[in-house]
Amino acid sequence: MPKHGIGGALQAASEQSPVAAVRPSRRIAKAIGLMLSGECRTQRAAAERAGVNASHLCEMLGRPEIRAFVANETRRAIERAQMPAAGVLAALLDAESERVRAEVATRVLAINGIRAEADRPAVSVDVRVGYVIALDGAAATIEPDKSET
Repeated sequence: MPKHGIGGALQAASEQSPVAAVRPSRRIAKAIGLMLSGECRTQRAAAERAGVNASHLCEMLGRPEIRAFVANETRRAIERAQMPAAGVLAALLDAESERVRAEVATRVLAINGIRAEADRPAVSVDVRVGYVIALDGAAATIEPDKSET
């Protein structure tokens, strides 16, 4: 029986949905891990290394519970990669190349929401019609446009 009020809302928020709670089989999880790590670039290669039929892996990847698992694992992989990526950026700030240092500094500032005015795209469109190409017979001629005067 569902509880009402704040207690019921907290209980509902703490319960996981059935889609997110399902974990794939060990072999399917291994194939997903191989693709997330970059060891295998295709589903077929990951299926072969994990010992799963490629069509079965494809079918499983189409299921909502497996898609939720993949999304969760992808988020975790990106979270794990954040600190090493920050370390690489910090190391590149000390690079010998001034261009590399400038690019990295600009990137770090942009990540933190600081962006130079010069980085914003400037768009200027100016269209002027002044000549007409006349295709009369064998030779083409360029004549001033008489419609503007």
